[in-house]
Amino acid sequence: MEPIIPPQTGNAVPVAKRRRRIALVILAVVAGILYLAGNVWLFLRVRKPQPTVPVPAAIRRFYEQEKKSADTPTPMATPTPTPRPTGPGKYACSAEGDCNLYSDEARRQYCTTTYADSLCLDQCADPATRCGK
Repeated sequence: MEPIIPPQTGNAVPVAKRRRRIALVILAVVAGILYLAGNVWLFLRVRKPQPTVPVPAAIRRFYEQEKKSADTPTPMATPTPTPRPTGPGKYACSAEGDCNLYSDEARRQYCTTTYADSLCLDQCADPATRCGK
């Protein structure tokens, strides 16, 4: 007797292929559910505030003082002005009213007033202190 093979009609899919497709569909659905559940779990875990470690009171006070000192600026110390040199020197006021460095010969020949200060002690505005030409 010959085995009875059911006749294939049109688009009929063999049983083994149908079972394989069903298994793949179930696997895809389970994988999708696991993927979504994992993302939801991660989202909720990241949003959850992390527990804080208690800090000793002395360290807490130190950081609070540091924070306050950073918020309030420390006033700058006013610099002590350096005294300007006085007395005769190598500088003299030019005829135009600028303080210049002159050679010994030029100072002796043209200038009546000389200064040790490179700004001529701000006296160049006075025409009487200027060197002649």
